[in-house]
Amino acid sequence: MFDRNLLLLLAISLVTTGGHILFKKGAVLINGENYLTWINPALIMGLFFYAIGTLLWVFALRFIPLSKAYPFTFLTYILVTLFSALFLGDRITNWYIVGMGLIFSGLVLTSLEL
Repeated sequence: MFDRNLLLLLAISLVTTGGHILFKKGAVLINGENYLTWINPALIMGLFFYAIGTLLWVFALRFIPLSKAYPFTFLTYILVTLFSALFLGDRITNWYIVGMGLIFSGLVLTSLEL
């Protein structure tokens, strides 16, 4: 069942994940005493990724029922956790792995008729 809708939802999850990772990278550059540090490349790119993700989300909702599309937002939780470990050095515990497995199982079950 690898069709256009599934690819679109996967793209949305990836783009949104990129936005989250860039927000974290930009957030550590912010200096509370200097408001200009809020304008940094990582935060700007994160906003850009979020804008693209939002536009893709609205486009997807033209074709996919919200009840079928929305569970894919939980894929972002899994991807952010994995990418934050890869790119930011965050630690993933065994309980995170169990939780991500449960989320992924729920995603598969809810998308069987996508």
